Amino acid sequence: MMLKGVNKQIIEITDTGNLYIKKAILFVDPEKRECDNDFLIHQGKKYIKEINPTENPSKMPKPGKAKRIIPTLIKLSAGIAIGATAASLIIR
Repeated sequence: MMLKGVNKQIIEITDTGNLYIKKAILFVDPEKRECDNDFLIHQGKKYIKEINPTENPSKMPKPGKAKRIIPTLIKLSAGIAIGATAASLIIR
C-alpha cells in the first residue's frame, strides 16, 4: 500500500486479495488530504475489503450459468408435459 501524488493524493493498493484484480488505485477526497497518511491507507484497505467480500473464487458465480438454466427448464417442462400426457392416456 502506498500513498503518493503531487497534485492529488492517490492510494495504490497492490494486494487486493482478489485473484482477478491485481491493483486498485483510489483517489483521496481533496477535502480529506489533511488526514494522517496511515489513516488514509487504512481506509483504502477497508474499502477494498468491503467491495471484495469473498476472497474464495469458488463462491463467485460462474460465467454462463444463466445460459444453462433456460435449456434445463425447457427440458424439464417437456418431460413433465410428456409424463402428464402419458399418465392421462393410461388412466382413461
